[in-house]
Amino acid sequence: MKHVTIDYLDYLNEVTVTIKKRSYELMKIVEKGRVLDVGCGPATDTIALAKLVGKFGQVVGIDNNEKMIQEAEIRKNREQKLAPVITHKKCCAYQIPYENNYFDSCRSERVLQHLSTPEKAISEMVRVTKKGGHIVVIDTDFATTSVDTTEKELERSLINCYLDYGPQNADIGRQLYRLFKQQNIEFSIEIHPYMFSNYQVLYKTFLQSFYKIAVEKKVLTEKQIAKFAKNLKESCQKDMLFASVSQLVITGHIK
Repeated sequence: MKHVTIDYLDYLNEVTVTIKKRSYELMKIVEKGRVLDVGCGPATDTIALAKLVGKFGQVVGIDNNEKMIQEAEIRKNREQKLAPVITHKKCCAYQIPYENNYFDSCRSERVLQHLSTPEKAISEMVRVTKKGGHIVVIDTDFATTSVDTTEKELERSLINCYLDYGPQNADIGRQLYRLFKQQNIEFSIEIHPYMFSNYQVLYKTFLQSFYKIAVEKKVLTEKQIAKFAKNLKESCQKDMLFASVSQLVITGHIK
């Protein structure tokens, strides 16, 4: 998760606000409830979740990155009324330090793509969620990335390079159906396409990472990247740029 920084997560928080709100709805959060956010980052969602459970609820955010937890605590403490409701812990998604059937619902957003064995994290989420509770997982299938460009070979090279050398499971979105089937729980799936017509938004959301990895792995040269970027910028100036990628939202119901 080297390319995942606090600034990057803050930016994505603005871009993905609609899908975040949808995840809260699917969690069926109630006042006084206990909810878990796996891969909480810098309190990106725990503060919002605390507003939903109220002053007698409990929100736990876990992350394996010490800097994320430190920043999460700073942001939590700015929210004086909400701070007592929120706990942030540094721990691994494979070993959630809570007993069975503890949480009413839990969520994970764009975390499983970074894990070598995502099924272990899902199994842990199932373990700590009460009967009747809901698990919501949001993740991306980067193999669905599509950019309208005349530089088709460069586009495919960029995408394939990211699939090979980016996150450990860059196509995790398509795996979620199988992984939840293996848990023997009821679930439903929604597909949310993200569409881009602005080059800077597209660049900051994922092209920046695509470019960096392609150059690092010597799949493309700086000159080829510049050629590809020039093509997209020209399309943007003509108001003709279009790109998309799919995010999947899967909701498991524990019975």
